[in-house]
Amino acid sequence: MEDINKKETITIQDIAKKLNISASTVSRALKNNSRISNKTKKEVWQTARELGYQLNSPNYYFDSGLPKNIGVIVPQINDSLYLGVIERIQKDAHASGYNLIVSYTQNSTEVEEKIVKNFINLNLDGIIISLVGSDSKPQYIEDTIKSGIPLVCLHNTNFELPVPKIILDAYQGVFKAVKHLLSLGCKKISLMLGDDKASEYSEMLNGFKMGLTSSGIKFKKEFITYTNLKNGIEQTLTELFDHKSRPDAIITANSYCAVQTISFLKNMGIRIPQDVAVVSFGSGYYHKLFTPSITSIHYSAGDVGKAALKQLFELIEKRKKDIPFHEKSIVAPVKLVIRGSSLRD
Repeated sequence: MEDINKKETITIQDIAKKLNISASTVSRALKNNSRISNKTKKEVWQTARELGYQLNSPNYYFDSGLPKNIGVIVPQINDSLYLGVIERIQKDAHASGYNLIVSYTQNSTEVEEKIVKNFINLNLDGIIISLVGSDSKPQYIEDTIKSGIPLVCLHNTNFELPVPKIILDAYQGVFKAVKHLLSLGCKKISLMLGDDKASEYSEMLNGFKMGLTSSGIKFKKEFITYTNLKNGIEQTLTELFDHKSRPDAIITANSYCAVQTISFLKNMGIRIPQDVAVVSFGSGYYHKLFTPSITSIHYSAGDVGKAALKQLFELIEKRKKDIPFHEKSIVAPVKLVIRGSSLRD
């Protein structure tokens, strides 16, 4: 009789033979298929480990015989929000025995769809996602929900999706920024946004309008710009400052955009904040080190990541126990941190 412990390459068939079950059952157990009982999964993973079976995917690891993996999908990685969120999720996930798989979509719905479908095929324990657009419910997101994989939406989301959501209070943040700029004597405040289909930008715009109108200032559409926040900022600013009626203050959609805006203004010989004040939605560690230091609509990215993972863990536990869940939205608070880019004598 062949001694499988002496074979150079261990196969699924070897594990099946050892346990006296079918190879298809072994395959499903290794992929953490919900059709296979936890008892069988543990036996399969324990035997695979004992025999030295090599997994095709590097994203699985052993923990009591079961793979535990979480996926995080974000639009970009050069944003202080997502960097902070991922750092906190990774810390807390690893502490709870979960492996983390992170992908970013480059603000492309096509890339987002491919990543989501790949994550479904990996049969992850759960997914946290910040959507590229939020004006529709993509079929691939619907498919994820139907597959039973726990899903939590973070920051940018479609409010109609029946899943937990962690969102920033963009409305209040921009509202406070407008009030602050008006108190400085600014009259022509511009708001620079990214994709006009994103829910976060809709909330920013609503807060912007309310900040103006509640102070008796007429809202002017020409001071609202939508741009590619990755490589379209300079062109948008050039067009904005080519107008006769130049803005005297700018609120940017994120910290990267704020830094690029300040660099542009300096190159144009425009003084900050004397000629144009700048406020960033979101803050980076470098904001207080920049010259001038950057006024920010601040939030705790770590707390946002912690809240998202907590919601996901609750969904995972409810799925294990076959308990129905109720969708809910958690609004993360923001505050205005005033620094040099909007301090006038």
